[in-house]
Amino acid sequence: MFAFRATAMGVEPGLLKALGFEPQTVRPAPNFTLPDLNGGKKKLSDWRGKPILLVFWATW
Repeated sequence: MFAFRATAMGVEPGLLKALGFEPQTVRPAPNFTLPDLNGGKKKLSDWRGKPILLVFWATW
């Protein structure tokens, strides 16, 4: 489940509401599979119920 936590970024939630930002409905992320470092495959659903951190980046 993904959720935006403004307080984790140091932004006061009341400020976001004053600026017109409304909370989004939190939905489960779609399941997907990625290769792991050992050549195996991991599914997002393998971590259901556990906190995870996904980092997306690019070098372009």
